[in-house]
Amino acid sequence: MRAAVQAKNTFSDGVVTGKLLYIWAALSKLRAVPYGRPFQMKKQSLATKTKAELLKIAQRLGLRGITTLKKETLANKIASAKQQKKSNSKRHVIGAAIKKATEMVRRRAIRKRPGTAKPVVAPPPKIARKPKAAASGEKAVSPADAGALAAHKFDVTPKAKPPKRKFADESLGDLPESYGTGKLFLVARDPNWLYAYWDLTNQQMADARKRASDGRLLLRLFEKNVAVPLQELTLSHDARNWYISGVRASTTYQAQIGFWRRDGQFHVIGASRETTTPSAVVSTDTSARFATIPVDVPFEELLSIIRSYSPGGEKLADVLHRLQIQGAPFPFTVGVEIGPWTEEQAAVIERELGGDVLRRRQTGSLELSEWLRRRLEENVSSGGLGSASV
Repeated sequence: MRAAVQAKNTFSDGVVTGKLLYIWAALSKLRAVPYGRPFQMKKQSLATKTKAELLKIAQRLGLRGITTLKKETLANKIASAKQQKKSNSKRHVIGAAIKKATEMVRRRAIRKRPGTAKPVVAPPPKIARKPKAAASGEKAVSPADAGALAAHKFDVTPKAKPPKRKFADESLGDLPESYGTGKLFLVARDPNWLYAYWDLTNQQMADARKRASDGRLLLRLFEKNVAVPLQELTLSHDARNWYISGVRASTTYQAQIGFWRRDGQFHVIGASRETTTPSAVVSTDTSARFATIPVDVPFEELLSIIRSYSPGGEKLADVLHRLQIQGAPFPFTVGVEIGPWTEEQAAVIERELGGDVLRRRQTGSLELSEWLRRRLEENVSSGGLGSASV
């Protein structure tokens, strides 16, 4: 018996010693690898990639400040980062193995100490449970009750409502720079400027430049009903949007993004919808329309009231204005007098709110509303508001 135990201990010590020798050899190999020097094979494979592909690889490795680097410098930086990541992985694996082998040696040394063996405790005997006896006061089930129970034994108990799910903040990462749909959008910024942006990835734009006869990706602007492009702009490699100047007010435009093929045809990657620039002059429509829109009536109920009076395509305020002028019945009080101001009403407003109220033509509606509210509060608090009806 003693010889068998001694042989088992010798075998365990041999296993531990073998693991330690393996870890030592791995550490020697790790020290032999020069730190921070990229492999030649990695550098050759990276040199065949485009700068856009290298930028995408660098972003996955978590590198920062790489946009302005040259292609060769960027490839060296990526290779160094990959080599460092691989060295860190090796150190982590070997460190875990060293820790495990050290723990095995420590436990083996503790077991070899005299007087440290734990006494073997026999498990407690299992006690057979007796079935519970029926309570002395339990009543026997009558045949009628048994029939009623049998009639409902297949009834399904309604399931309990599931607990309300609490909001959990999920770490979904950053949004991508592009989804690669190839769509082009064109909007008017003001009467003389347009703004265009497109949904293309760096790889898609790089592929388009490779297929182009002159290596350029172009943005072309067309005026409506004119076949010749008004402008043809060369896009830079990192451009994702563009401001276009030199357009006219109240004019409709459309844009295309694409490249010239080697056969002389223009290949369209994406085309925008038509957009019209706003007018550069003040509108000549000076008419004013007033309508009462109740805040206490639900919007769906208000729509159901006026649906039979609207031919379709007419705005809600325009329908209410027209119906209130015609005297249509409404389930709410129309508190605004409909119609143009009389000379007496205009004179009262000019007298009470100031002579410049009718001359504020270059002011926005929000600013004018705030200005009127302050003047009314001043007049009401000072008692200067007249009793004339407006």
